[in-house]
Amino acid sequence: HDLHRRCTDSGMGKLMAVGSMIRQDWFRLYAGCMFLLGCQYATNAFPVSFFPAFADDLGFHSMTTGLILAAYPLGMSISSQVAQLIIWRIGTRNTCVLGLSVMAPIIACFGFVPDVADGNDARGVLFFLVQFFAGMCGALPETTCHIMIGSKFKEHSGAAMVGANLACTVGAAIGPLLGASFYELPSDEAWQFRLPGLAVAAMPVLLTFAVPCFMANEHLGRDDPADQPETTKKKVTWKQWFDEA
Repeated sequence: HDLHRRCTDSGMGKLMAVGSMIRQDWFRLYAGCMFLLGCQYATNAFPVSFFPAFADDLGFHSMTTGLILAAYPLGMSISSQVAQLIIWRIGTRNTCVLGLSVMAPIIACFGFVPDVADGNDARGVLFFLVQFFAGMCGALPETTCHIMIGSKFKEHSGAAMVGANLACTVGAAIGPLLGASFYELPSDEAWQFRLPGLAVAAMPVLLTFAVPCFMANEHLGRDDPADQPETTKKKVTWKQWFDEA
């Protein structure tokens, strides 16, 4: 009887330990996704506080300024249509790292557009392209987070999505404050415009290294796992992906 009790207690202890590890992993995943979503929306919103006044000083028309600020969500709306296929092909973690690592240098270039382009037409086009391609890259980690939340928290999907929306709105509120703070920090006028983009670009850089700490590389994005090809059931290397693409 003592041996049976010890075995039972040992088995229950192992099950409780496994359950605790699963809860910790899910909490880490959810908290990481919330932080990533908040940073993505802060990156989207950071120019709102200072760019309209700067564009007015350059002599941009209001429509041009509006198009530049709309370029980021426009890029997101386009790449989000194919993000599901990319996630399904190369995995959740790889998709996040890919989007964040390409997005960071693009965001950093935002403040240097006036230095490399002459004339408002060229500057307007470059501003639009920088924002557009940053949005295309930003849609990859954002879509990944939404897919992960929908997949892992099905039993509490309502509460999980409320948290996701909260993270997005908080990030959108913090973004303009960050942009304004870094814009007013330097005394040099040129660096007033350069610094916000460089500072905000640090967020995707840091997230690139943080994502592997809370997100596994899972091949999600298709409704029926039985319909997925064999490459989605195992880890796919970058070389395999590019060879097969």
